[in-house]
Amino acid sequence: MNQNHREAMADVRDMYMAHSALRREFSLLPQLVRDVTPGDATRAEVVGAHAEMLCHILHVHHEGEDLLLWPRLLERGGAEAAAIVPTMHGYAVIEDVLRISDGRVRLRAGTLYAVLDRLRADGLIEVEREEVVQSRLRRYYRLTALGARRLTEEASRLRHNADAARVRLRRGGLLTDGGAA
Repeated sequence: MNQNHREAMADVRDMYMAHSALRREFSLLPQLVRDVTPGDATRAEVVGAHAEMLCHILHVHHEGEDLLLWPRLLERGGAEAAAIVPTMHGYAVIEDVLRISDGRVRLRAGTLYAVLDRLRADGLIEVEREEVVQSRLRRYYRLTALGARRLTEEASRLRHNADAARVRLRRGGLLTDGGAA
């Protein structure tokens, strides 16, 4: 685990408040459902809409955690973080690659699924679960411990190469501390 990070810790007070509110609301939900009088379609619709809203809020909240916290966790925790790195389905991987590459890398589904098959065969990822969404099978993948170790090693190798390139650019006068000369 990397103990030498200099980055400021995330302010998780809002996250704590969101978790507390969601836990409270989800704990009250079963009684709300039980209190609907049989045949009261209007009340059932209101309670159903409330439950859907809570699920949507929870989903959006977890997407935010995935975008903001998990990359830092994996970077800092390396292989030890593999057990809690979020799972992603194929289309989410395509979107994530597009986002983290600032639109420079656009994966096509055929390319992605061939890579996912190879990573599975190499033991670097595994299918955590499958579900049917809008009549289509969606597989959720997660890194294995071996995959997290390899990813950590590859990130370290790339960081080392980038550092070496910066040193050479500085020596040649093509790079200053603020960027390109």
